[in-house]
This record gives sequence, structure tokens and C-alpha cells, in this order.
Amino acid sequence: MDKNKQTPILKETVPVSKNGQQLTYPLDKNSLNVIKRAIFDDFPEMLMDYLWRNVFYYQTLFEGSEGFIQVLGGSDSFVVSGNWAQLATGADTGNIYIMKEKNDQYDIGWDKKCYFRCSFQVSSISSVSHYITLGQALNATGDKYAGFKIVNGVLYGVVSNNGTSNELLTSAIQTLTTGVAYNVQMKFYPNNKALFYFNPTPNPTNTTANPNAIATLSGTQLPQANSGRSDFYFISLNSTTAVSKAIKISSFEYVQNMKYYQ
Repeated sequence: MDKNKQTPILKETVPVSKNGQQLTYPLDKNSLNVIKRAIFDDFPEMLMDYLWRNVFYYQTLFEGSEGFIQVLGGSDSFVVSGNWAQLATGADTGNIYIMKEKNDQYDIGWDKKCYFRCSFQVSSISSVSHYITLGQALNATGDKYAGFKIVNGVLYGVVSNNGTSNELLTSAIQTLTTGVAYNVQMKFYPNNKALFYFNPTPNPTNTTANPNAIATLSGTQLPQANSGRSDFYFISLNSTTAVSKAIKISSFEYVQNMKYYQ
């Protein structure tokens, strides 16, 4: 037998198209056109149907201040200007916050994989702390939340299954500069882990599942999947000195597995 003699490539045809056309392998021009037509005809509807059944997506550019629970003091303010929402204290101390309540139409909870991201900037990095979280981070016990915490200008990832007195922080992610916009993202995996990202940049050569993750938290202090989430997201500012301070937020995005709609 001549070892240098190549085995001929077999051509096979299989019916695939709606109108009875066949694919030829290896693919010829006609087969490629059949595949293209099938993709263009069917895939958009399949994708739309899949997203409608399985994905909940929310975004706000803070076009207005309506629709938020606002807890403010006498000289505090929540103001929307351009693409930014600013939460600010007057020259006083205390904790102020805004919160978006959960819409009961959507099955938002800790039992589903979810991601969020937003941009923010702070006006002060002394005697002040902030939360940017899914779920409220307000009470010493009972609250369940995951997201980011800023303490005197230092950014951390944070989770809790039982209030602020039992929260778990990452190591310091970044020391912030006032007036500089930053982008943060979190990916939450029920009963598994939370991944935290800081100013992530696209990297087409990185094929790992979670590129650019800065920090990870896991364990029983994660909000547990068998617990509900009473609030959608929460942004706060707590000042311990009587000096005006502010945090600006822009373009809050959220996506979550649903498997809810039929």
C-alpha cells in the first residue's frame, strides 16, 4: 500500500433546510448560503425568545429622581444632573441613602446568578463611608447584601447574610481619588461566590470565564439562596464630620437569570 497516497475526502449530503435543500460536506458555496439563511431566519427569534424567558435586564441612567426611596436629613439632597445622580450631605453628620425597591413582578432574589455594574465618583475621602450594593446595607443585623463598600476613600468588596455587624470584606481593592470616575462590577453566584471587578477592560485574548476579577468572597456570609431580597439596590453616604460630602452614581446596570416567563 502506498503510504503517500492520500485518502480521498468523502462528500456526504444531509437534508437540513426547510425547503428541502441539502448541505454538502465539505461545505460548498450553496451549503454556506443555506446555513446563513437558517441563521438569519431563525436565530434572532430564538435568541429573543430565550432572553425573554430566561433573563431579566435593568438599566438606569438616573434620568430622574422619582421611584427611589430617599432618606435624607434637613440639608441633605438627592439631585439628578446630566447622566449623574448625586447623593450629598449638607454641613452635618449622619447616614443618608437612596434605595430602589424590588418590583414584585420580577423574581429578584439571592437564588439566581446576577451581575451589576455602575460608575461612581466621590467628593471626599475622609470621615465618610459609602455602600453600593444589591440589597440594603443599613441595619446591624438582618440585612442581606452584596456589592461594594468605601471607607475613607478605600474601596472594598462586601457581602453579608446578617447585617453590617456581620459583613465580610475583601482586602482593599483601590484607594480612590476625589472627583475621578470609576467603574465597578460584581458577579454573584448563589451559595458559591461573589467576584469583584475594578475598572475592567476588555481583553479579547483572555478566554477565562471571569477575566480581570480583582477579588473573590465566598462562604456562609454570602446572602443565602434560600433567603429573599427585600430591596433591589442601595446607595448610601455616612458622614462623621459636619462637612459637605457627596457621591455621584451613573449608569447602573443589572442582569439576572430568570427562568420565569413562559
